[in-house]
Amino acid sequence: MTNLKEQDTLPVMVQIGSEINLGMLWNDGKVTGEFDTEEQWEKFTTTVISGDAATKLVDSSIQIIVHIDRDLN
Repeated sequence: MTNLKEQDTLPVMVQIGSEINLGMLWNDGKVTGEFDTEEQWEKFTTTVISGDAATKLVDSSIQIIVHIDRDLN
């Protein structure tokens, strides 16, 4: 993101992860099967929030997209 800003090509939106139905950065952020626990979801959420915060540090106007195609009920 910093490099994009330096070359004046910042995106309008950034997607944190991509189709992260099962989590991301396995095993730390995996949330499927035996990893579908409250503790793992907390790790996963912390990772997503960190990606958002890091993006906003570069430019607070960038919109954030998170794509989770999963029934959370």
